[in-house]
Amino acid sequence: MIFKELLELMYVYVKFTSKELPINCYNIATQQLNIVIKNSLQCKNDYKASSISDTPLKDNEAIYTLYKSEYTIYYDEKNPYSNFFIAHEIAHHLLNHRSDDIDKHHDANLMAAMIVAPPHLIKKNKIHNSLQLATVCKIPSEVAETYWKAYKKVYLQSHRYAILKYAGIVLSITILTLGGIFIGYRTIIPIHTQNGYNNMQSEIRKDAEDNTLVYVTKSGKKYHTENCVYIKDKSNITEISVDDAEILGYEKCNVCFQE
Repeated sequence: MIFKELLELMYVYVKFTSKELPINCYNIATQQLNIVIKNSLQCKNDYKASSISDTPLKDNEAIYTLYKSEYTIYYDEKNPYSNFFIAHEIAHHLLNHRSDDIDKHHDANLMAAMIVAPPHLIKKNKIHNSLQLATVCKIPSEVAETYWKAYKKVYLQSHRYAILKYAGIVLSITILTLGGIFIGYRTIIPIHTQNGYNNMQSEIRKDAEDNTLVYVTKSGKKYHTENCVYIKDKSNITEISVDDAEILGYEKCNVCFQE
């Protein structure tokens, strides 16, 4: 699956309440998805094994299975990436995987990274590269690199042209201003350049707004502010950034954004 499809599916089923990274995946599983989480000792007891090496955790960091009709994730709590591997099994659950072939494994890894470090929190938490992502969020480095490349392609490249445009406007203002000083005129920014500067400031403010949170519903096609009448008293509300909402195809509500 592609990045956008995984992102959309994740936001349908997972609600992020924390603003800090990494996200606690134990809480996501138990409180939102009704998945039971058990550690290695509990796994040994459930499998009536004499040691951990006699359980499925012998060759796995975590496993997802049905135990007594309950969706259950067993995990190795001693693994430094245990939170990520719980997210990996959550991803298998959300993607309805019945096996772990190479394509499903890669999809689960990418979605797991999204769950541990949702895109709308990466910029907020000042994550600037894959190494920092891996270190702060306890994600295996190769997975962090794959996620960062996908994230950068969708989120960062779209802003590259805008950044160059702003730089060009600032350079033009500087050149014209210095030119005015050099020829002895008062330092006055020409009107067309002043308009460009105002546009730049407007775009910078918009870029800040793009990382603010809005609200969507599973059935709706618009994103709303917190107090919009169209989402008031509804239970299936998802909190999401403006960037993510627009990437997923949602449009701005014409009612709440004009109030």
